[in-house]
Amino acid sequence: MKGEPEIQLNETINYNEHFDWRWEQGRFGFGIFAGRFNREYREAQFRGLPLPILWIAEYFTFDGEGIRLGRHYRQAGWYSHIMMWLALPLWFLTIILFFVLLKYGAYFLMLTGGVMVIANILWSTIRNFNELEIPLASDHVLKFKYGGAYYVNLITGVLCVLLGAIIWLMDLRFPSVIASFFGVDVLQDEFDDATVEEDTSTPKSVKDEPDQNGMEMRGMSSKGKSQAATADDEEEESDDEIYEAPTFAQQPAMMTSIKKQRFTKRVGLQAPRRRPPPPIPGEDPDEDYENVSRPDQDELFLVKWCGYPDTETTWEPTCHIDQRSLSEYIPSNINPHRLNSAAKTFEDIIQNRLKPGNRCHSVSSRFDLDVYRYCFQTDETVLLNLADDFSRLPLTESWNYRINSNGQGLTIDFPIRLSPRLHFRKIFVRTEDGSVFTKMLPIETVKIIIPTRVC
Repeated sequence: MKGEPEIQLNETINYNEHFDWRWEQGRFGFGIFAGRFNREYREAQFRGLPLPILWIAEYFTFDGEGIRLGRHYRQAGWYSHIMMWLALPLWFLTIILFFVLLKYGAYFLMLTGGVMVIANILWSTIRNFNELEIPLASDHVLKFKYGGAYYVNLITGVLCVLLGAIIWLMDLRFPSVIASFFGVDVLQDEFDDATVEEDTSTPKSVKDEPDQNGMEMRGMSSKGKSQAATADDEEEESDDEIYEAPTFAQQPAMMTSIKKQRFTKRVGLQAPRRRPPPPIPGEDPDEDYENVSRPDQDELFLVKWCGYPDTETTWEPTCHIDQRSLSEYIPSNINPHRLNSAAKTFEDIIQNRLKPGNRCHSVSSRFDLDVYRYCFQTDETVLLNLADDFSRLPLTESWNYRINSNGQGLTIDFPIRLSPRLHFRKIFVRTEDGSVFTKMLPIETVKIIIPTRVC
């Protein structure tokens, strides 16, 4: 309160008084068991504060006959105070969870905004329903209204709820876009981040038996390979390129159809060979290897050339292989050793996903596609809804859950999504003359999306 003028009769009229109504309401009156506000009001009377200040403070000392302004303002401020302090740690958790999982960050952002809006609602509803008006003179009435802090808190809370809902919907419908915006990659979809590698103890002779003509071949239908490679084409973000058949004396017409199949998302051509392919046994070594294209080609073979390392394997259409090799070709054998190896790899992936704190929902790992075809009767992406769908894999009884000594832990929340893929990894090979050329090494993988729940 300021005087007009401020200095009058050797006295400065400039008062700034504070009355505190924290903690309990207290007994009625102004004694030692009364509320804090009433005791400070009585103290101000003894100090001789000006009447306008005491006149306003007196309205909050009444607590009866329907005039409970002080009680209602104190309770409204008390509960609003609790909600505002609750919003602060929720905001800290929101910031942390945005670096962990965007969905949980959106949940806590909406929760923070909801708590702030609840603080406004509590203040508006608990406060006395009769508006407080204090007449100071016949033409001067002191009226109370919501201040700027009230509206700032309300707008901030509503914005937090709206932004949290938008982030949640974006994470639900466009996860890659919102992950790029926040600079996180919760799926860890790259093959190099796979947690379980292929069992290298599997003897190569068990999987692929060389034929008498110096070639190892594993057949794979072009339809199945194309569907397996493009099942999740929109999510693939690798630097792999399309591997096409090597360029020989005459370029086969099959290359056009292979290119349309699109093993991966990015389209590219392998660098041409710098040496001719090995000759076919029993024929003249100096004779050129002629390719004859056929319009009905629908199968590719992975060929390992005799006398060359594994990095020299190439995918060849039927027209590139002689009839003797085709007649003697035996499809790969799905024996118990390969099934046990695939089951161990798959179970290790599941158990690693069920570890506490593992937030990686998607894992890519080595997996032979012919074993995949045998186990799930398809070359395409499958959605498995029951544990019985894995009956062809020799898994243990506890493969789909992980618990502690108290019987608590995580279990798989079916369905599980499996997507077979055929990758081509670029490698560089140095020849005898010192030149370097590019080779594409085929890699068979399966992407597994594993949701979990508490058991």
